[in-house]
Amino acid sequence: MTIGELLNYGFDHLSQAGIPDAVLEAELLLEYAIGKERIYLHLHRSQNVSETDQEKYQSYIADRCRHQPLQYIVGQTEFYGLKFKSDKRSLIPRPETEILVEEVLEHWQPGFHSILDIGTGSGIIAIALAKHLASARITAIDQSSGALELAGENIKLHGLEGRIILAQEDLFPSAPDKFDCIVSNPPYIPSNQMAGLQPEVRLFEPALALDGGTDGLDFYRRIAGGVAGRLNHPGFVALEVGMGQAEVVAKMMSQALPESEIIIKKDLAGINRVVLVKMQ
Repeated sequence: MTIGELLNYGFDHLSQAGIPDAVLEAELLLEYAIGKERIYLHLHRSQNVSETDQEKYQSYIADRCRHQPLQYIVGQTEFYGLKFKSDKRSLIPRPETEILVEEVLEHWQPGFHSILDIGTGSGIIAIALAKHLASARITAIDQSSGALELAGENIKLHGLEGRIILAQEDLFPSAPDKFDCIVSNPPYIPSNQMAGLQPEVRLFEPALALDGGTDGLDFYRRIAGGVAGRLNHPGFVALEVGMGQAEVVAKMMSQALPESEIIIKKDLAGINRVVLVKMQ
């Protein structure tokens, strides 16, 4: 089969499976299957593809038709301009989480050194921050051993073994360390909404990293309950939140850190997405 024939094959199958953006995804999967960029595909539609690459592509299409996320199929994802390994051990990064990283970078001050990343998952937040903050030393924790394994692979991929420490912990590190910055994108989906998530999320991404309890706020309550003894002064906390949660989380953090300044930041869709808590 030629490149053009394979693209048509992919589009037809993905469309029938109800996959949005079937044209784009057919191209992306073929790009990964044959190791050529999308512009090459358009310029060489009549070129024959080896049987091995055809089979790889058809396997990718079959997986995607079962609603397996594209990032898990190809084993890669991008976040904040960086490439990461991606698989079912951790959530796929969302674009809105880049705003969380931007807020940490904006509010980082000279003299700050330590960051705690709660629920690091695949390590994307910790790695993005380490890449942009030469002085930062980061402790990245997660409950999931699988997620920590993946984070370790990504840390090695980016050559940051000496600057990011991984630990399997429930919430805060066992050692009573304090930090200049505490950042987290915790699970925040209410339990009763889990069943209504799109199949790519519901069937493949780890529920542990999604389910935030009855109202989606369990982890924020726990963070608020322990943050006072873990944050240096000056220092700050940056939390990603779900739709409609920002004001409640801001109140929790204001009660936990009464002298703090609270700032709420919107994402590109105009949704309140990051709660920033600054202590002087």
